[in-house]
Amino acid sequence: MAENDVTPPAASWAPVPLAGLAEDLACEFPLYLRTGADAFVLYHKAGEALDASHVGRLRVEGIAELFVRSDDLPAYFRRVEAALQDVLIDRATPLVRRVGVLHGVARQVASELFAAPSLAPGLGRAQRVVTATGTLMLREDGVFAKLRGAFDGAPELADHCLRTSFLCMALARTVLGGDAATLREAGLAGLLHDVGRVGAAVGEGGEAADPDHGPRGAQVLAALRLAPAVEPAVRDHHGAVAGTRPGGADLARIVGLADAFDETFAAAGPSASLFEVLRQLAAANEGRFPAAHVRALLRLFRV
Repeated sequence: MAENDVTPPAASWAPVPLAGLAEDLACEFPLYLRTGADAFVLYHKAGEALDASHVGRLRVEGIAELFVRSDDLPAYFRRVEAALQDVLIDRATPLVRRVGVLHGVARQVASELFAAPSLAPGLGRAQRVVTATGTLMLREDGVFAKLRGAFDGAPELADHCLRTSFLCMALARTVLGGDAATLREAGLAGLLHDVGRVGAAVGEGGEAADPDHGPRGAQVLAALRLAPAVEPAVRDHHGAVAGTRPGGADLARIVGLADAFDETFAAAGPSASLFEVLRQLAAANEGRFPAAHVRALLRLFRV
């Protein structure tokens, strides 16, 4: 029996929406149909093309999702990355499922961005993910509530920066008015706020051990021609903020607050309650952030 005809154990299944699957290139991984509570059959073998006609037939038959093996999720995320915007605006797919795809693609893109010798090759991918995230946040309520369910406190730099990016976008939607350009700037600033720490582990002494990582990161970004507010927000997210561009100082404070929250969240450990995380955050940063920003943070976490 061929490897692709062997169904994996039930615990290894991952549901994936139909949106974004169809393209001219061969699908690198097998796709399965669920036929019962713990029953799955092979629908599409790895290495064969999966075009729009396949997806159309499934939709006509009332099938909204297929299944992949968990080990195949990285390949799935690569396949749908270019069509992420289409996946996220497909309201035929439940929001929680779309947000799961967003988080998986974003985490993979962020990990590869920070692992590369240079930011430049992966920056376009990161910008597209941030733009897609902002579009979803503006179109539908409850996106951040679903995203925060994926927050796991992982200390790796890419994971910390990705969580900070999501939180910056959610805060900017409230504090800065929430237009698409503002959310894109906030997301990029959050994602790139610690590029000055690339090569050093997050959490080894924090800001006190590396007080110059903000300005150093801004120097890295200076040659990349990003939106005007991103570089100063990265530079100033730990210090005094200045600048004449409307919203520029606020964006630095938003990045600083999101960064401080996530560092506190990660340090508190999985057993700590959200209330305890926020209590520690308030105690360590008393007077540092504007009241409006703090209220926005509390609303996001419904405290």
